[in-house]
Amino acid sequence: ISVTQVKTLIRDPYAIYASKVLGLRPLDPLRPEPGAALRGQVLHKVSERLLTRPPAPDTPVEALRDRFLAITREVLAEDVPWPAARAFWQARMERIADQIARDESRRLQSGRPLVVETTHHLPVPGLDLKLTAKPDRIDRLDGGAVAHVYDYKSGKPPTDKEMEYFDKRLMLEAAMVAKGAFPALGPVGVEGISYIQL
Repeated sequence: ISVTQVKTLIRDPYAIYASKVLGLRPLDPLRPEPGAALRGQVLHKVSERLLTRPPAPDTPVEALRDRFLAITREVLAEDVPWPAARAFWQARMERIADQIARDESRRLQSGRPLVVETTHHLPVPGLDLKLTAKPDRIDRLDGGAVAHVYDYKSGKPPTDKEMEYFDKRLMLEAAMVAKGAFPALGPVGVEGISYIQL
């Protein structure tokens, strides 16, 4: 089970039963449209490409901004076949590009992204079950003894109450880091978890 499915398991266990045991899957829409799911996929792909070869910590903010926008254009051209949606989403990305570049520059000063959109798993003791995760980003902070787990959100991040009761994704990813589930990091402590709202 993936860390993202734990939320569904807590709130609607039958949905997990239908998916995992019965093998039921929703049908693809007859007429796809550029909705929230595609927007989230595009944002994640842009972030992944930006960090796959992480920029140097001394990269100027303007260069980060230009790289972010160039990657955005590439991803939109590849994944969004609707010209109006492409133009609208490009304009929105241009509006947030300065803030993204400043925030990214600040994060690069304190650590390096070592795990970016990579799937790993951790066996759950006592159960015939593996917990899988594909973190958006995990940075090893200066000194290398601790890590920070990030998740990109194109919508509203969960509240503290939601995280306490059912949205356990980042906490489970942090536990997996501490148990050494990500070879690029090894078992390290977790300094914090954060949502990055795009």
